[in-house]
Amino acid sequence: MTHLIRSCTSTILIDQPPLHSRTHPPEGYINDPFDRNSTHTSPTSSLNLLSSLHLPPGTCSQSFAHSRSFQLSSSRRPASPSEAPVTMSYAIHVRVIQTNPSNWFNIVEKTNWHYANGGTWADCDGDHTLTMGGSGTSGMLRFKNAAGDYLLVALGIHNYKRWCDIVTDAKSSDTGVVINPTYYADGSGSRGEMLWKQLANLEKTTSKGVKVKVDYYKEDGNTLYATITIS
Repeated sequence: MTHLIRSCTSTILIDQPPLHSRTHPPEGYINDPFDRNSTHTSPTSSLNLLSSLHLPPGTCSQSFAHSRSFQLSSSRRPASPSEAPVTMSYAIHVRVIQTNPSNWFNIVEKTNWHYANGGTWADCDGDHTLTMGGSGTSGMLRFKNAAGDYLLVALGIHNYKRWCDIVTDAKSSDTGVVINPTYYADGSGSRGEMLWKQLANLEKTTSKGVKVKVDYYKEDGNTLYATITIS
């Protein structure tokens, strides 16, 4: 494309590349996905970056990839007012620790509450990962030993902070499907106060002397880590 520039004494012809050829990055250019000023994203560079990351011990690569993908996409330019806000999801990675093999508790049920777009459970390398669509929901793990003793652990996010609870000496009919809704119910039998306590640590003991402890050792942000210790 040729442009004319007129001065007081002469006319100058300047050759410039066509406009469309100047709106694309040069051949072989790969944007840094962490560059906040970048408006282009290379899927190849994102995948290569992800494959070079060292995953934390016991972290499921699939769930880690999902969380990294969210961080990559959220690190671009700020959204304009016309763009829809991004819904913040949460993930709680749970590791169960048991110190008494002769009184072993197996996980027999996992539940999710349906608020905040619900959630899912996933297993990977001994981790039980609860992924939730946003703040305001939770999930439960139900345990049973060979003697027929039951206990339940609730984990979730309320008002953008973690919370937990432990239900000991549960009956066989106290399933996660029955107990999980009680944290969001009113009146008799409601456990809603535990959401507002937003505890990062909690320990209870069953009538038979079994100690159950929940400990969030990474308790802030959108990716949290917790242990459940049964001893």
